[in-house]
Amino acid sequence: MRRFIVTMLVALAIFLPSSLQAGVEHLLPKVQVLERTGKAPFILHRAINITYSNGAVQCPLLEGFFIENGCTLAGKGAAVKVSLVKSIKGAHDYALHGYENEAYTLKVSANKIHIEAVTNIGVIRATQTLMQLAEGCEKGNETIAAVKITDWPAFKLRGYMHDTGRSYIPVDELIKQIELLSRFKVNTFHWHLTENQAWRFEIKAYPELTSESSMTRHEGKYYTQEECKAVMAAAKKHGVIVIPEIDMPGHSDAFERAMGFGMQTEKGKKVVKAALDEVVEVFADAPYIHIGGDEVSTTDAYLNEMIAHVESKGKKAGIWNPINGIGQDALDASLAQMWGTRGIVAPGKANIDCRYNYTNHFDVFADLVGIYKSTIYYKEKGDATVAGTISACWNDRKLESVADIMAQNNIYANIIASAERAWIGGGKHYIDNCNNGGTNGGGGVMLPNSGDEYEAFADWERRFLFHKANSLKDEPIPYVKQTNVRWRITEAFPNGGDASKVFPPEEQMNEAGILPDNYQYNGITYHTGIATGAGIYLRHTWGNNIISAYYDTPLYDQTAYAWTYVYSPMEQEAGAIIEFQNYSRSEQDPAPAAGQWDLYGSNIWLNGAPIPAPSYENTGINISNKEITLKNENFSARKPITVQLKKGWNKVFLKLPYTNASYRLDKWMFTFVLTEKEGCKALDGLIYSPDQQMSEADSGKTPEVSSEKSGERPNERHTLYHTPDSNGFPYRIPAIAVAPNGDIFAISDNRPCGMDIGYGEVDIKCRISTDNGNSWGDEFFVANGQGGSTNAMTTGFGDAAIVADRKKNRLLVMMVCGRTVCWNGRWTPKKSLTDDAVNRVARLYATYNKAEKKWEWSQPEEVTNSIYNLFLDENNTPTVSSLFIGSGKICQSRVVKKGRYYRLYCSMWTRDEGNRVIYSDDFGGSWQVLGKVTDRPAPYGDEPKIEELPDGTVVLSSRKGGGRYFNLFTFEDNTYSTGTWSTAVSSNDVANGLSFGRNSTNGEIMLVNAIRKSDGVKCDLMLQSVPTGDGRSNVSIFFKEMVYNADGSNAYTPTTFAQGWTLGLQVSDRGSAYSTMTMQKDGRVAFLYEEEPGGYNIVYAPLSIEQITNGAYTIDNKSK
Repeated sequence: MRRFIVTMLVALAIFLPSSLQAGVEHLLPKVQVLERTGKAPFILHRAINITYSNGAVQCPLLEGFFIENGCTLAGKGAAVKVSLVKSIKGAHDYALHGYENEAYTLKVSANKIHIEAVTNIGVIRATQTLMQLAEGCEKGNETIAAVKITDWPAFKLRGYMHDTGRSYIPVDELIKQIELLSRFKVNTFHWHLTENQAWRFEIKAYPELTSESSMTRHEGKYYTQEECKAVMAAAKKHGVIVIPEIDMPGHSDAFERAMGFGMQTEKGKKVVKAALDEVVEVFADAPYIHIGGDEVSTTDAYLNEMIAHVESKGKKAGIWNPINGIGQDALDASLAQMWGTRGIVAPGKANIDCRYNYTNHFDVFADLVGIYKSTIYYKEKGDATVAGTISACWNDRKLESVADIMAQNNIYANIIASAERAWIGGGKHYIDNCNNGGTNGGGGVMLPNSGDEYEAFADWERRFLFHKANSLKDEPIPYVKQTNVRWRITEAFPNGGDASKVFPPEEQMNEAGILPDNYQYNGITYHTGIATGAGIYLRHTWGNNIISAYYDTPLYDQTAYAWTYVYSPMEQEAGAIIEFQNYSRSEQDPAPAAGQWDLYGSNIWLNGAPIPAPSYENTGINISNKEITLKNENFSARKPITVQLKKGWNKVFLKLPYTNASYRLDKWMFTFVLTEKEGCKALDGLIYSPDQQMSEADSGKTPEVSSEKSGERPNERHTLYHTPDSNGFPYRIPAIAVAPNGDIFAISDNRPCGMDIGYGEVDIKCRISTDNGNSWGDEFFVANGQGGSTNAMTTGFGDAAIVADRKKNRLLVMMVCGRTVCWNGRWTPKKSLTDDAVNRVARLYATYNKAEKKWEWSQPEEVTNSIYNLFLDENNTPTVSSLFIGSGKICQSRVVKKGRYYRLYCSMWTRDEGNRVIYSDDFGGSWQVLGKVTDRPAPYGDEPKIEELPDGTVVLSSRKGGGRYFNLFTFEDNTYSTGTWSTAVSSNDVANGLSFGRNSTNGEIMLVNAIRKSDGVKCDLMLQSVPTGDGRSNVSIFFKEMVYNADGSNAYTPTTFAQGWTLGLQVSDRGSAYSTMTMQKDGRVAFLYEEEPGGYNIVYAPLSIEQITNGAYTIDNKSK
């Protein structure tokens, strides 16, 4: 009977709908270490037995979770074991008063859940992970995937602030927000209780402080001490710390109206101390009492007196940083909350980074990107000096409702984005340009068009929108998907202060075809660029000197234009979210005039017809003070505008003047995205492309492509793998090969973990074309990673390098595998193959079955030790401890054949040792080192590629910024057994060497037989593909005609090989990265590359030699 039950559980794990186990892929924040075991899930809705040991106390949140999911708590049933341990291996922690260690491990199997934590707070964090793992399941069929998780925060303080002193928020709403936000491991609620508008904390000794007559907004609304205790109790249950703030001596007009004197008088100090006594009593579990101190003339003596009073009651005091005229070193507070550019770390205090995290100034889309990308005060993880971050919402301007506060400040999205950054740590750059706390600033608010930051944010967006549709489905959240929205934006034209002035893009707006990439005006060429996102800052609120935006130097009296084309698979109505000025919730800016979008004179057209501006409720009203309600100036306070989309491509065109208007917060921006009519969700099935360049794989239908530019981007191109896939996973790293029968194999990573090998599950997928790339079969798994597999090899497979034998219909795939990131790998001869610290290598084969007319694929076979053993020196000491084979194309010799197969050359990256090259004379069955074990063909090379010259000389081409490393291996005789490497050169360091933008990806090198069209002479061409833009953009192909010695032998040194390249075809004019190529049977180059939008799509393009060389050469079909 027991065997039958286990069998049924395994069957359930296989056949349950994917949505039932969606929680693993949507954990937010990401956990630090996740292993999916591949075993049967834990099924809820049954009896369970929870036991606590080793100091673990009863956890109401954990027990409530099981009860809510249909479980009964009994003395028998599936086991849930909770225990405390002394430490969690690998977890980061540091001392912060009042904040306990949150590290935990969580192991889930079919009939057991085991939680280990250092403290009971860690048990709560594990519970919150369980809640997400069960989220999205079909009601009544909830399961928890079988996983092993080890998790901890990079920063111990992850919080948000509500300004209830200005705008009252009901207690039940505050408790609901604590419950919801804590699911995302938000652990601090900073409660700003007093302001100029009102004192909202009940003081029994001085009831006049909360009198209705003392308040100027939401009169009579305040929090009783019992209500505050209820908030504290809810927070404690969910592992949230409350930091109450009584702001002093500034922001205290309400205090003075109630008492008749100021806080800094002797009477005032007596009242304030009595109030603090009651605050300490009510907020008994709060480790800190925040006393404000900002934006007022005061003295260090006054503040230190209040700090001393707080600390005499057993609490630590928090203050704002900066404080007018007083240095932080003069104040005895334990906690300093940094705000604005002048707030810098105060030594000897725990500092909170709140500097640019004021959501009342944020737009919905771009600022969130900036905060998510940013480090926390220049650090990747917290310490005793930088404790964490708080997302603060100041309600200076009155809003109509709590829902307006939440929506117009995009509170849930902003807080949850900040919370993930604080939990996982990292970030490449700090958001500002000031570098007044570190040297890695300059992050800004632009979403990169591609690359790691783009992919990380797109992954966060995917997970957040899942939770928006589930646990947050009843909350007012204006954020919708934006990572697929692409724009072309012009350089700004000088308008001389005349916003109505018309420039060439507007003059050509309604002409047929795709708008051009650049324009001539007054003898000057105005170029365009690509931007990604639904909200784009051309100039940020705080100026380009502080926060980078699209333009480096935006100036008044200019006009920019932006446009995109939106493909709709059908004629349909849509909601259009449009905004040209996001109104800060702290300012008194006037609403636009009737019929105007903003004060600048911006306009928008859809398919040549202007979209009318909405009717603003505050139009014509003098905003004389902040008690005049901000109404529908922002899109988040009104319904989207209904627009009609035609089937096919729809042109969206924006005019964006910038003048010195009447906005106090000077920003230049726009927002546009299409949604369902109510604006809650981005409209599915749309493609945003400034160049109308999408294939049928992007939408399920073939878009109508303009005849213009068709020569540049032929319709034969196919997006073979579209990011994200149907499960929300990205594709990366193309590889391509052509078999003797003409079949083309296009291979790509598919990454459920969202990142490289070592971070979780990565799969390798393939599509095959049997008709020279005109059509493609469905994608299928070549190597299917198991995520949390107990087999270290099978966690993930990726970065494929492939070759099809030129004579036999046989394919070899070499790949990286395992669960170790390459730069962390540590192989030694004594390492067990179950050791996680080894970066692994596997291979598989495909062979064509003629009888059944299909390719048959083997399972991945680990070859880790056989590869690493090649690099043992004479003392059996490893010269390589971590490696991976360069992805893309394995080189097969045209010259060397020993046995049944032509030789294979495979190049690889090794940590700290640069590049190595190996070869095989038995089609990958065994390998040898090319040259000596101690050779370093390219000591500083990154990902390498290999090609062969007609005399057998081997060419190494390796990735580097701005150029390539080149080196040559020359054989000593015609046995092709021994030889020597030359010295590698950097192509952009030699005269007339191959040089391009600061690319950060690999490309392919390939030799082709060609005919020079000018005179019909046969020759060889060397092709090299790379991104040529600054960063990952503009994938292009360079070429050079090869010249040999009279006897056909190699005439090149690495230096001369690096010289004389010509830039041929720019294959992509947008974000684009890795590329590879091989020759098709029809004489065209099969080119496979990564390209935006939507992350990296994997795009196939069949290219002629004429296209690549701008008509100078054609293919030599007789000798190819």
